[in-house]
Amino acid sequence: IVSSVTVPALSEGKDVKEFYILTVQLKRKEYDIQNISLLAKLIPQRMVLALQFEEQTQFAIYYTKLIASSWQPSEEARLPLSGLNLDSVWENIVTHIGQIKISEGNTLAEQIKVEEMRTKVKAQIASLTQRLNKEKQFNRQMEINAEIKLLRKQLINLM
Repeated sequence: IVSSVTVPALSEGKDVKEFYILTVQLKRKEYDIQNISLLAKLIPQRMVLALQFEEQTQFAIYYTKLIASSWQPSEEARLPLSGLNLDSVWENIVTHIGQIKISEGNTLAEQIKVEEMRTKVKAQIASLTQRLNKEKQFNRQMEINAEIKLLRKQLINLM
């Protein structure tokens, strides 16, 4: 448990009074993301899950959606506790695990939504590019190309 009692240098936040860090031993490295999401949703506390398999660790946290770090050697796995209160520490942990860079004027939740939209638009562009390469009709190629251009403009606006 991380709270103002266990770490006296941190004051309670407006929203975050405490959070838990739990270690979960996995039997295999591949796991169902829905199980981890369900676990995080069922327990009504803020939690950081340290998923461990053999000598590797992956951090997972639920913040509007499940966010997971990449696998790393357990001896190198660290979570920085940076911030003056638990609100800022919690946000810093979420950004650290998800490797999220918050743009000017966005909150963390807004930035996560922007990242999701950016990922979806990139996937649409990739899908349309494949369709464009397979398409034989010139008129249809022009339509697909116009869609790709619109999506690229949308992607630039999300940056």
